[in-house]
Amino acid sequence: MTTTSKLFNNLSVLLALCFCLTLTGCGGGGNNGAATGNDAAALVGTWEMDDGTEMVFNEDGTLVVGQLFGPARGTWRTEGNRLFLDGDRGPLTSNFEVSGDTLTITDPDTGENMMVLTRK
Repeated sequence: MTTTSKLFNNLSVLLALCFCLTLTGCGGGGNNGAATGNDAAALVGTWEMDDGTEMVFNEDGTLVVGQLFGPARGTWRTEGNRLFLDGDRGPLTSNFEVSGDTLTITDPDTGENMMVLTRK
């Protein structure tokens, strides 16, 4: 496998991971007046992972995940506490909850945390 192929493969895996992590949702805090809980409006905005990677849930259902070599793009939607993402690696589904300025994304089968993000 060439270096370029490895790089694109690694970026695809990172994008898929980011999509999985965003599936658990984002929360709005009292500080910014955003919605809280399992409401789609709670996800709208910019969220940051521990490593500094930003995820932007746009009101129009588009998603932008910042990456080292440029942003990855996809779409998102919710049904109750389920977050559905669609991007280069195909669709991903997870649970989400927003509490204050914290978005927690969990595995829909095990309930284990996949990612925790902070509203920026």
